[in-house]
Amino acid sequence: MGALINTMRKFLIVLFSSFLLCSTSFAEDIIFSPISKDNLETTARIFEPFIKLIESRTGLSIKSKYQLNYGDILADFAAGKVDLAYLGPLPIVELERKYPHVEKIATFLSEKGEPSYTCSIIRMKGDKTNMADFKGRMALTQPLSTCGLYNATQYFSRMNRDIGTVNYFFSGSHTRVVLDVMTGKAEAGSLQTSIAKNYLYQNIEIISESDPYPGFTLVANTKTLSADKIKKIKEAVLAFDPAHNAADKKTAETLGKNFRFGAVQPDESIFSRMKRDHMLLNL
Repeated sequence: MGALINTMRKFLIVLFSSFLLCSTSFAEDIIFSPISKDNLETTARIFEPFIKLIESRTGLSIKSKYQLNYGDILADFAAGKVDLAYLGPLPIVELERKYPHVEKIATFLSEKGEPSYTCSIIRMKGDKTNMADFKGRMALTQPLSTCGLYNATQYFSRMNRDIGTVNYFFSGSHTRVVLDVMTGKAEAGSLQTSIAKNYLYQNIEIISESDPYPGFTLVANTKTLSADKIKKIKEAVLAFDPAHNAADKKTAETLGKNFRFGAVQPDESIFSRMKRDHMLLNL
């Protein structure tokens, strides 16, 4: 009887220890939330290989939280519900204005090896409307999207026109902007240049391209993530060098184009310029 009790006691100790281990592991999951330029299924396909790569190189456990609305991601970050985020420059500027616990980890390179990207104004080929006197509908991505209201405001301000005089609406995604222009729901749109170029064969025309904006950047929540974990993630991301490392080049083939060209330290001078412009535009 005593042997049975001892066996049961050992079993319960092992069971309880396993429960604690699982609970601790779950509690230590890093919550990662990236902005989505398309639907959630496409976003997951793009980001999951990257997350698995970072997990394998850091030993950390990262759980993805996909959301379509940029504002929801920023709200969760500020509320401590998101530890790591992949954001465009305008969401970062907005986040830093209201929340001090933001550390930029790395800015991802474009296919051209640049830590920046541009936004474009599009319309259908053959439309000869003078945009300074534009009276049609303008499709924008999201209020907190760099290539949405912010870029459109910059564009019209160069023609001394206030964005408030433009009949704009939010399509929700970059792809949706193109579709709204193609179907006639809008006569013009603002979106990321690289996405717009994918639809040039559909009679889409780029009529204006912006100056470079800071590239998409990985940011950490310093209130919820320890300095040691942030350091591990930063070193892993910046060490990934497909341009000079044969093994990384092979791994890059399994990643989406957002990540397959590597990353660099964020350039604060570019972000500072955008913060200045943001204040001047009074957005």
